[in-house]
Amino acid sequence: SAVVVSIPRDTVMQLPACRSSSGEHLGSVRDRFNAAFDRGGPGCTVKAVESLTGLQVDHFVVLDFHGFKKTINALGGVEVCLTRPLKDEKSGVDLPAGRTRVKGEDALAFVRVRHNIGDGSDISRINRQQLFLSSLIQEVSSSGLLTDPLRLWRVLNEASKSLAADRAMTDPAGVVALASSLVGIRPKDITFVTLPWLPSGDGATIVMDRAR
Repeated sequence: SAVVVSIPRDTVMQLPACRSSSGEHLGSVRDRFNAAFDRGGPGCTVKAVESLTGLQVDHFVVLDFHGFKKTINALGGVEVCLTRPLKDEKSGVDLPAGRTRVKGEDALAFVRVRHNIGDGSDISRINRQQLFLSSLIQEVSSSGLLTDPLRLWRVLNEASKSLAADRAMTDPAGVVALASSLVGIRPKDITFVTLPWLPSGDGATIVMDRAR
């Protein structure tokens, strides 16, 4: 089984001390969670996640926008289902109601869109991103990708061109081993959750609900 946890970017927390990408020491500061990546990339973000959750992060992978598009294309697209047409100039998304297989720019626009859908919040966007990931997992599972070594290597090869990762995950054998460990996991074995949160009172940020 697996659990996918989304941490809202606007979660205000005490970001731990870390080092910037240039090696500069950065002291602890209270700021939004997503500021950790701006401060020092994956290293500072890992420290922020560990501080926030109490969990140890053994590995990390950063997939940028370009890599996301290439990965979805290598998979042959992902199906999304909308109850009404979705069009937004800011994200560039323009999709009809019903089922649509999205690739490239359309896939990226769908997971990034905030306007003209839901309540326009980042939390609402997280819910759509989790639905997209769920659909992607079903796609991978039903297509037999994880049991097709040649196709799996092609998809991972496309993704790896736009990945930043820890040393174990930059080794192709490590990535293949990770993918192989997922073979027995079915879509129903994966749980999606969002970090419990409470409004901070400023109308723009939130704080972690520690009781939950």
